[in-house]
Amino acid sequence: MQRCKNSSPRKGKGDKPVLRVPQARSNKYAARTKRNSGELEAAQAELQRRLDELEKNKPAPRSDENLLAQANIPSVTLESSRDAGSAARVTIPAEAKSILLQIPVEPGNRFQSFTLEVMTRNKAPIESVNGARPNRSGSLVVRASATRLEAGDYRVRLYGVNQTQREFLAEYDLRVVRK
Repeated sequence: MQRCKNSSPRKGKGDKPVLRVPQARSNKYAARTKRNSGELEAAQAELQRRLDELEKNKPAPRSDENLLAQANIPSVTLESSRDAGSAARVTIPAEAKSILLQIPVEPGNRFQSFTLEVMTRNKAPIESVNGARPNRSGSLVVRASATRLEAGDYRVRLYGVNQTQREFLAEYDLRVVRK
């Protein structure tokens, strides 16, 4: 067994030798541990101060209006009908910014895209949407501005588009009710 300088073996339990660390070395390790502990406490205090400062300067959480609006977008399905009194009806809440117009279209790839025109009964244009394409279920789903639609009756015209030519396909009646 090797002995440390300035230390002598001592008998402990079961007559196993126990080494004593010299007092100077022990004090050195204690001082280093205390210094490291102090540095860690200072670093921890600094991190806590920074965290508190970030929390204090953090902007108040706001409700995301866009997410709320998207969750409750009014929608209506437009279908052809020869019955004059069968306008599709959509109720638009005051806070709605847009509506969804759903229109079933013929299957196949006869047209590259579709154009939708929304106009008043007097044929004054309200909105035009170009480049619409059907979804997998064969319907066009077009977002239109709800802020432009007052309570009343409208016409929606659908055109099929190939390159620069467009072909009139259908006209739909739409009744808007405001909440």
